[in-house]
Amino acid sequence: MANTNDEYYSNIIELINNNFLGIFFSLESELLKGNREYKLIHEEICKIKDDYPVLTNLVECTDDTVALTFEDNKALSRYLYLISERELIQTKEAYFRGHKDNYAYLKKLEVI
Repeated sequence: MANTNDEYYSNIIELINNNFLGIFFSLESELLKGNREYKLIHEEICKIKDDYPVLTNLVECTDDTVALTFEDNKALSRYLYLISERELIQTKEAYFRGHKDNYAYLKKLEVI
């Protein structure tokens, strides 16, 4: 009988395809717990959304027309910058996690 690791590695592509969103959202949760920079960015994004509800309307398209003040515009610029920074951290983390998983997979196959 194959052990759990054998089953995991023999079905890794299927597992990733079937669980991609869960894997991605667990990555975000782990970053919030373990990456101080990510957590600070996330908190600032939440604060901007709380302080400037018009931006939530704009980003989520809840109103047909949205008028922005100069301050709203500055907050939007900061918000978009922070979203970009957050996505960069997520992408880097996913990239390195992929390498870690690939290394474990190749080790299991005794390629390395």
